[in-house]
Amino acid sequence: MGRSKTGQAVSAERKTPEELAKLDALLDEAEATGDLAMWKRARTVRAYI
Repeated sequence: MGRSKTGQAVSAERKTPEELAKLDALLDEAEATGDLAMWKRARTVRAYI
């Protein structure tokens, strides 16, 4: 597997408003439960896209 070009690692199908809302919900859930690892991953992905 090769590396993606900058900004192309997340496909357009995963950048829909519904998928972004799911990611935001995951971020909120991680923050509410205190799951630092999940929060860091979700925050990084959200910042990337």
